[in-house]
Amino acid sequence: MNLRQIEVFYSVMKAGSVSGAAKTLNVSQPNVTRILSHFESQLGFALFERVKGRLVPTPEAKKLMPQAEQLYSQLGMFQASTHRLQMGQSHVRIGTTPTLSSHIVTPVVAKQAKNEALTVDIITGHHTDLCEALLSNQLDFALALGAKMPAGIEAEAIVKRPMQVMTPSACGLMSNEATIALDKLDPATLIGLDPRDAVGHRFHQAIIDRYPNFRPDITVRSYINAAELASLGVGVAVVDYWSALPFRTSLTMHDLESLFDVSLTILSPSKEPLSVAARTMLEHIRNFAVAL
Repeated sequence: MNLRQIEVFYSVMKAGSVSGAAKTLNVSQPNVTRILSHFESQLGFALFERVKGRLVPTPEAKKLMPQAEQLYSQLGMFQASTHRLQMGQSHVRIGTTPTLSSHIVTPVVAKQAKNEALTVDIITGHHTDLCEALLSNQLDFALALGAKMPAGIEAEAIVKRPMQVMTPSACGLMSNEATIALDKLDPATLIGLDPRDAVGHRFHQAIIDRYPNFRPDITVRSYINAAELASLGVGVAVVDYWSALPFRTSLTMHDLESLFDVSLTILSPSKEPLSVAARTMLEHIRNFAVAL
């Protein structure tokens, strides 16, 4: 048994045919058939059967597929690591949420790409996605909003900002105060934040503590969606400082009471030292974020 045989088996399973696998692997159909036949001979049992002209996986093949998928995933990570080594120390892989990507990461990368010989991957996702990518060595570091981190990830809070209450005029929340308390918000007008998110959970729990029957008409996981809905007059949004940035001229803004200050956090693998290029990029991002 060798890796090529497993690759052919995996490709046939995914494509559902020898021709499809051959196209995926960029080889001839007879070559796929030969490798697959030799693999079955070594295993001592069939992996596929012909049923009415179609290639159907045997029960044994279905049992082997999860392990093949795991190996393929590990192979992909290995290839990514070798590519990084081939690129030398000038390649940086940055994880970020979509909002932080727009307001912090892409402006910094755009500036540095003009001044330095480097290549950059920007991968966006939710907090849990970024943590998983860091733990599987798919990212050098990530930028996210502060939250409890899983084991194996270090977190550095670089700046803290209060949550923002975004109020369309139609919702009637009038206040001259720079900061507004949660108790002053009408729960009937609030756009809900998904409690599966760490910050969303804190906000949702605080509302429930004050208004046990709170059931928002609209709930979002992306803070930028909440901000957009507020800008369209749908309701009052409570979002992080960075999601509110594009709407500061069109909506009334208040800082939410300090209980909900949110940290902008750099995440990195605990036992994985950063390359010179990654450390340099991280320092530029840190400086830009603090000044924003």
